[in-house]
Amino acid sequence: MMLRVLSIATRRQTYGKLITFFKLQLEQLIRNLVLNFQNFLVIQNFFIDTSKKITQKNRKFLWSINNSKSQKNFKI
Repeated sequence: MMLRVLSIATRRQTYGKLITFFKLQLEQLIRNLVLNFQNFLVIQNFFIDTSKKITQKNRKFLWSINNSKSQKNFKI
């Protein structure tokens, strides 16, 4: 009977050790993911967008279409 009680106690100890090991591993994984994500955000701040905005191109295109329509109306 005493052997069976000891084996249950040792199982609980090993189970507890496994749980703490997995908790530590999970915390370390989350910590690494957060650090990598923060580094990614910092790197993005170094790049400056100097390209023209798409809306400016669209405005010019729409302006040319509208002007061509108005010229056709005047010719008729």
